[in-house]
Amino acid sequence: MTDIYNIFSTALDKVLLEYPTHKFILERDLVWTVYKQLIADLNAVSDEYTAFCNFPVARSVKGRSLSADLVILKKGIERKNVLDEGLQVELAAEFKFEPSKERRDICRFKLPVFSWSNILGDIERVEQYVCTNKTAKIGVALFVDEYGRYSNESKYQISSQSQWHKHGTFDTDYLNVHILKTVLQGEFE
Repeated sequence: MTDIYNIFSTALDKVLLEYPTHKFILERDLVWTVYKQLIADLNAVSDEYTAFCNFPVARSVKGRSLSADLVILKKGIERKNVLDEGLQVELAAEFKFEPSKERRDICRFKLPVFSWSNILGDIERVEQYVCTNKTAKIGVALFVDEYGRYSNESKYQISSQSQWHKHGTFDTDYLNVHILKTVLQGEFE
């Protein structure tokens, strides 16, 4: 993988290392926390790249643009460069977050937040960015499952580029964090 992927992966690892301190409620909390760490890490090593949340990286069938939750791109590249001129973002990431059913600060009747088809939809979107549209050099689909609701079920089929990672309980009675990470690398232009 590339240096950009390593910077993204390191930022993500830093966030996951202190997972219980963040108390994520929604997917956007996770994206924002990774984004803040990613910006700090990018600024520490390079002034050539930046990151954005909800950056358009593909056109949908209806003509609207599809935005990735988080992207890394060279400074100066704008959405029109990616959508109309064929430039690529360095990395496009999609996130899903499923809170633990054991958390006392989240209503159980709201869970599960996502169905398995939603998680597969993110993987398909990343494949679209990297393989079909070629608007991203690297695509990452990340599913954080706080209680391992989906990780132990053999009925949930995943791509060969996907891997479950167990991050543990963090000495709590309400966490059993599993992460499904799918990483695709396309052809660089």
